[in-house]
Amino acid sequence: MAKTGFLDYRLKVKTEKAKELLKTTNYTVSDISDRLGFMNPESFMRTFKKVSGTTPTKFRQKAKRA
Repeated sequence: MAKTGFLDYRLKVKTEKAKELLKTTNYTVSDISDRLGFMNPESFMRTFKKVSGTTPTKFRQKAKRA
């Protein structure tokens, strides 16, 4: 059971780092996925949406408007 908690924590940390990169860089979603150690961009996008409630692209668009 503790392992699930750690995995959730790790995904949350990676998602927060992804948010930072999406706001402050022009890296592609694929580049960010690679930098954060995801096996493929689809896995990253699925995880990002699960944790944050939105896709990386929509998050970036909203962040740039703010």
